[in-house]
Amino acid sequence: MTSITAQKIYVMLEDYIKIMEEEHEMAISNFKKVKEKASKFIYAIEADKNLKNNNLSKEDKNLIKSNLVKFFGENYDMVEILKKAEAFQVAYGVFSHEDLQKKYNEIPVVLYDRTDLADTMKLIKVLDYKESTDLNNTYFIDEYSEEKF
Repeated sequence: MTSITAQKIYVMLEDYIKIMEEEHEMAISNFKKVKEKASKFIYAIEADKNLKNNNLSKEDKNLIKSNLVKFFGENYDMVEILKKAEAFQVAYGVFSHEDLQKKYNEIPVVLYDRTDLADTMKLIKVLDYKESTDLNNTYFIDEYSEEKF
């Protein structure tokens, strides 16, 4: 390709790397916020069920209550917390720790980085305009190629 084309490819790929990295970081940040709230709400729902269970020891019930205070403050209102938990779960589709794991798995990955870009640019052969080259030993990789490397 010509040097102008190589420069444009470099700029485009570099820009795409930046976009992928920003999307990845934003998704991780959003996931952390959802995870924190979801974990507390999942705990609150399980705690409410356990507190209504008469088979728990007094120590276990006190431990659950102290954790609820830790998560929601001294004057927590369980009815209000459960309402917020339900609304949160419906809004974010997180009803369990498995759902949280699914959300984590949906975070977009960075497919390649600047090192990959540098390696790619080394493979480019720059030609002058109207200059030709021998393509006999060149591999063309496309979606139909069966060639494996």
